[in-house]
Amino acid sequence: MKLGRPAQVLLVEDSPFLRYAARAVLQRRGYDVLEAADGQEALDLLARTRPDVILLDLVMPRVSGEEVLRALKNNPELARVPVVMLSPEPDSETGTALAGQVEGWFDKARMSLVHLADRVEAVLNDRRVA
Repeated sequence: MKLGRPAQVLLVEDSPFLRYAARAVLQRRGYDVLEAADGQEALDLLARTRPDVILLDLVMPRVSGEEVLRALKNNPELARVPVVMLSPEPDSETGTALAGQVEGWFDKARMSLVHLADRVEAVLNDRRVA
């Protein structure tokens, strides 16, 4: 988090309901929330901004979460931005391919939005300490 402003979270999720609900909880915690409805919107936003953490759905139209993650990790200015995947733990092939590239997985089918906000806070606190 940069001093003088709230931490900025990029929420990349194709479900309007989930985006709305997650945004409300995160904003109540004091975060500045940017939203993208698909991977292409996320890439467009990332060309103009550098969030403090990214919540990234894995399965989306146009550009998948995996493709967005690949683009992030190939961009020196964005490669260190922590990413939490919004998806159940992947199968072994996908999990192996993404190992070490994300701060973890958050199962959105079973998630509590309060726990999602807690996860964002934990990721940001880890980055401040590191």
